[in-house]
Amino acid sequence: MNAIDWNSQKASKLWMYNLHYFDFLYANHQEEARNESLIDHWIDHNPPANGIAWDSYPTSLRIVNWIKWCLAGNINSTKILDSLYLQSDWLSKRVEHHIEGNHLFANGKALLFAGLFFSSFQSAKFKKMGLKILQNELTKQVLEDGGHFELSPMYHAIITEDILDLIQLSKIFPDSFPQELEQSMRSVVTQMISWLDAMTHSDGTMPFLNDATNNISHTLLAIQEYAVFLEIPYTANNDELIMLPESGYYIYQTNEYKMIMDLADIGPNYQPGHAHADTFSFEVSIHKNKFIVNLGISSYQGEETRVKERGTSNHSTLLIDGKNSSDVWGEFRVGQRAKIISKNISRESNDLILQASHDGYKRIYGSPIHRREFVLSKKSIAINDSISGSGNHEVTILFHLHPEVIILGHDDSSIDLMHEELNITFNSSLMSSLQIIESMYAPEFGMQVPTKSIALKEKLSFPSTINSSFTW
Repeated sequence: MNAIDWNSQKASKLWMYNLHYFDFLYANHQEEARNESLIDHWIDHNPPANGIAWDSYPTSLRIVNWIKWCLAGNINSTKILDSLYLQSDWLSKRVEHHIEGNHLFANGKALLFAGLFFSSFQSAKFKKMGLKILQNELTKQVLEDGGHFELSPMYHAIITEDILDLIQLSKIFPDSFPQELEQSMRSVVTQMISWLDAMTHSDGTMPFLNDATNNISHTLLAIQEYAVFLEIPYTANNDELIMLPESGYYIYQTNEYKMIMDLADIGPNYQPGHAHADTFSFEVSIHKNKFIVNLGISSYQGEETRVKERGTSNHSTLLIDGKNSSDVWGEFRVGQRAKIISKNISRESNDLILQASHDGYKRIYGSPIHRREFVLSKKSIAINDSISGSGNHEVTILFHLHPEVIILGHDDSSIDLMHEELNITFNSSLMSSLQIIESMYAPEFGMQVPTKSIALKEKLSFPSTINSSFTW
């Protein structure tokens, strides 16, 4: 126990945040005496205002986790209750209105938990503050299609679980929880689970769109099981084409493959800290196994790594002159950003065709506009890129392969790939410029796995068109 360094200078800020969340209370549910000792140790070694332990976001998550632990019938000593009350009061004076987004929602959730758990004049203030935040943010943060406005599947899953927790809280304190808010949350969370179902790969993992990675939020299956426990109905959308227009995501699914396409603006416009320059990127699972991916995120810290992982080259899409489609900079900043300026869906014979254009490269000489067309057939995917504008420019088109995909060989006409015993052929009108490059795939924070990427790189005179396809 004495070996715990609650304020290590060697570990990353993200790792330290996770340490202070106390999510591990659930992993240790068979060792409640040890859990109490861990909580006591934290109290003894983290006086108020000492280090990142008291940042508002980890404080919010810790308050909720400690209260859940107490409500489960565990030891709640005066020492623990006094600390919980102190942390709640501290948070009430440091709500993250300046950050907004998922941080503000977490603050509101924690204050409502504390306001219902305690019974005092001050805790009534916690409850009032928490309710006001949640009532405002529920409307603001959840889009009409059920998506969370930060457009990250990971944060969407976190907020979905937050709402389920609040519904569970309403069952524990039925006389103190506003019925109107509970009903509103039940309605919203049903949509959110359907959204997450649509945005989840066939293997149960999420696509890496914006800040999203594995093993931070709970899986779709775990969230669905929680909803069943709370008697919340939800429906899976089995349509061939699922349109999430407010989010900007489109999903094509058949027995052969599932494809998730990003035709979205960066959002929310006033707080795009978790946004990537990933416009027109996509991910594909064939026969329930990931095939084409975005490369993911391994860290939130380190500006060079962070900018690279948020950059266009880390995504299966197109770059012009090596520039990002949106100007991501710092660790959580975006300058000029791509805007979707047209979108169209049509059918031709048995093919589904999605077309969209964005102006993210208009700031470059010649004012190029990128138009991407997805032609989706039973056993083939065509990606046709057209670029308007003028001048000579270097164009790079990237298709990042999942680490389990094997490159069997390639020549001037095609690449032969092996994907879970399925032979797949790649062709492009730019085969003469083909490169197979080494990339790093980040399946979760702190982890990078070598993989291969198909890169088409050529100096072209605009306007220009490049046609590429995968067939099996």
